[in-house]
Amino acid sequence: MKHILQRGMAIVAVAASMLAVSVVGASTANAADTGADDASITINSADGKGDDVNGHTFAAVRLGAYDMTGISTDANGNYSGVNVTELQDSALNSAILAAVKKSDIVASVPEDNTIAWVAKQFQDSATYPYGGQMRNFLTALVASDYFVNTAVPAATSNKQTATGSNGTAEFSNLAEGVYVVVDTSSATQRAGYTASIPMFVETKIGGKDLSSQTLGVINIKNQALAMTKTMVNVDAQNPYVSGGENVEWKLTSAVPNTTGYTAFTYAFTETMSKDLTYVPDSVKVVIGSGDSAKTLTLNDDYTVTATVNADGTTTLVIDLSRSILEQANGASVNVTYDSEVNGTVNVLRDDLNNSASLAYSSSPSDATDITTTVPIAMHVYTFGFSLVKEDRITKSKLEGVQFTVSKSGSDTPIKFTEVDGNYIQDPNGQSATQVLSTDVNGKLNIGGLAPGDYQVTETKPLDGYVHMALPSFTVTITGTEDNSNQNYLSLGDQSVAGLVSFSNNVFTVDNVTSLTQLPLTGGAGLIMFAVIAVILGSAAGIVLFRAKRSSQKI
Repeated sequence: MKHILQRGMAIVAVAASMLAVSVVGASTANAADTGADDASITINSADGKGDDVNGHTFAAVRLGAYDMTGISTDANGNYSGVNVTELQDSALNSAILAAVKKSDIVASVPEDNTIAWVAKQFQDSATYPYGGQMRNFLTALVASDYFVNTAVPAATSNKQTATGSNGTAEFSNLAEGVYVVVDTSSATQRAGYTASIPMFVETKIGGKDLSSQTLGVINIKNQALAMTKTMVNVDAQNPYVSGGENVEWKLTSAVPNTTGYTAFTYAFTETMSKDLTYVPDSVKVVIGSGDSAKTLTLNDDYTVTATVNADGTTTLVIDLSRSILEQANGASVNVTYDSEVNGTVNVLRDDLNNSASLAYSSSPSDATDITTTVPIAMHVYTFGFSLVKEDRITKSKLEGVQFTVSKSGSDTPIKFTEVDGNYIQDPNGQSATQVLSTDVNGKLNIGGLAPGDYQVTETKPLDGYVHMALPSFTVTITGTEDNSNQNYLSLGDQSVAGLVSFSNNVFTVDNVTSLTQLPLTGGAGLIMFAVIAVILGSAAGIVLFRAKRSSQKI
């Protein structure tokens, strides 16, 4: 499974460059700006595929300038460090100071040239999961009124925009200095990814880097959560089930990187078709695996809401939002739950489907920005058949004729529940019965069966029909590979040959009022000839007996 995408990303070591800053120190507000306007910033894809950047839009807002007074260079012309000075923008500088004060800073913070102090002090947010004082500062800064209403949306001299393509987003012709890059993409533009958390980046200095660090390049810091769905107790290659059977489902994802978020939406939604019933209290949520696995507690760590909709479908929401911030970044999230095949399945082939997705927060600064994964639909299938009971000669349909159905090789008839005139397999139903009766049209609809061989036995005909020639026959149900072929039924052996026929997915079962109506083939012929033999034998015995008595009288 693809976990959080940025987990393995190559990260520009901002800490290294910050260390270089801290060694040299920060200049005063009156230090000279280098003034170059030919710098650039490149944002690269973190996973190398490019989708995490392509089509995304960004804004780069300059926070401070460079002053290279007193800075030495190495043999390659790269600088040993850099001085940072604040810009002549009082609104920006006030926003920077306010953001620092919201970053849980204990030390005294200078109110002049605060960005220089930030560059020198905050060196702890360069590696995954990008937490620490720099992260707290950037989160507070981009959420400030100045950034939300002016710095990012307005056309200012301190801001430039860029759009990603071919796996990169490039800002060019920038004034040199330190910047915060903000992901401004809409949910549509991000195409399944979250908005990147704000990124602190420094441009090159006159085209040169620091001796220990490449400048002006950074990997995007966003994520796209993947979700998988499997069946625990049903073979995905043979997804066939019976009425009353429980199907256990499993959803798997990962704990997201929640750095920068004060609240995080994380909820699975499952929609079950009307022929699947959610089994109450069957949800189980486990974080991690092996020795580190932790089972979460219902209502403390997550909630479950099951709603039966007007169309009979069920919406199941498993919401981990109340505890996801407490879980370890990157740990697996494993959710299992059960559904039962109910009595609303179609009599013949039925596609029981459900679809699951994961919704999660996409922007630290906007609680309403939610990304939902593409729903994953899965299917299980049941089968069934219909029979019609009729008079062999008149073709009249026979109501009230009784049958049983059992799995071949078993002497125990299967239990069914009658639903809207159909008999659906239901081994646990309170009103389930083993005796199935034909309706006014002589029809018997039987559903909720998995593939296999079934023995259908007539147990009670109507009065006036021969009892010693009751048909019993085998129905074979075959699941097809693509689950779309309707020709899945076949007629097997029958106890009285010729009394059962199969056409157009319907089995026709005949009754006779006289043995002479039996077909003269197979078991039926043997029955009739056996009866005739008995009659003839009896008649011969009577004739011999009478002849013997007559001879004795003479």
